[in-house]
Amino acid sequence: MIDYHVHSDFSQDAEGSVADYCRQALAIGLTEVCFTPHFEIDPVRKALDDRVRLNDKWVPMLSDWSDAYVRDVEQARREFAPLAVRLGVEVGYDPSIEKELADWLKHHPFDYVLGSIHCIDHVAITAHDENDFYYAEADAQEATEGYFDLLNRAIESGLFDAIGHIDVFKKYSMEKFGNELVERAKPYWPGVFERILRHPPLTIEINTSGLRQAPQETYPSEAILRIARSAGLERITIGSDGHRLKHLGFGLETGYALAQKVGLQIVRFDQRRPVY
Repeated sequence: MIDYHVHSDFSQDAEGSVADYCRQALAIGLTEVCFTPHFEIDPVRKALDDRVRLNDKWVPMLSDWSDAYVRDVEQARREFAPLAVRLGVEVGYDPSIEKELADWLKHHPFDYVLGSIHCIDHVAITAHDENDFYYAEADAQEATEGYFDLLNRAIESGLFDAIGHIDVFKKYSMEKFGNELVERAKPYWPGVFERILRHPPLTIEINTSGLRQAPQETYPSEAILRIARSAGLERITIGSDGHRLKHLGFGLETGYALAQKVGLQIVRFDQRRPVY
């Protein structure tokens, strides 16, 4: 099994070193892990997001922390063979920073670039306190339109190998709207997957963190995966979105079984090329 969404302690909201996660991966029987530290450079959110942990100190996102990250992954490849260790990143997308993202990405030897919508109108819908603030101002229709506008732009940007937790809006919004956002989202999904299929090898992930969070199901749900498969999507990545060692590999068995049930093949990435 593989886990393609792992946050080591370079991410400000995560714990455990690259080496710690590799030891744990071998202990639980994983064959491959891909690290995906957060990369968030929205200047509007600079005071909140612009920091990476390096040697127990905070440094800016646009600094040389990535050199240390690359070295840690290269060391892990030597030390923990036969575990395959991939160099990845999770990019927080906003259309205002596309050029800056493209410039930064082209200077790094990533195996895998995961693009995620974390914020709408520069407010984090994936953070509980900010989510409450955003949804205090936006009704269900505005929230749905705002999310899918950003999602479609992320797909069209050409920056990413996969889109992360594609229905993540359900993480906290259901506390206010119940199932309304999920229902309002349904007409958007066919167009989303048509766009994805126009940008091969772009795909999505089965993110199993929803199994340990309020949704109690994967991101995306089985229903959305079936829409993706009907649209022609054949391959998908998978990850636990682990921020703690105990999260590594969480729910992968369920995710693998779901992929098989829907008829999707799990894909890996090497130097940004899919490996089937």
